[in-house]
Amino acid sequence: MNIPSREQCLQILKNNKTPSNIIEHWARGAELVKKLGYPEVAKVISKHTLYKVEIEENQPKTFEEKIVFYADKRVKNDKVVSLEERYDDIKKRYDVDLGWEMEFTKKIEKELL
Repeated sequence: MNIPSREQCLQILKNNKTPSNIIEHWARGAELVKKLGYPEVAKVISKHTLYKVEIEENQPKTFEEKIVFYADKRVKNDKVVSLEERYDDIKKRYDVDLGWEMEFTKKIEKELL
């Protein structure tokens, strides 16, 4: 498996002017990493979003995908927060009901912990 080093990841982010408090490795991020020659990492990145997570093919399946998915749901800006705080923030910001997504994330949390 070809995985970039920490330094390579930081350089990729810097080269693409990624803000320090936001690292968006989803659609654009996954595509960029894939183009740079890291398809395994791109697949993991593509599974961390809530976008249409109710569709089974979009759900994280591997241990690595679940870790990245769960870690993303525990971070608000640059701080680690509870799932409740993170989902409350998303709900307020986008005015959406994320009840199903919250339960799905709690299931992932139980699997990982």
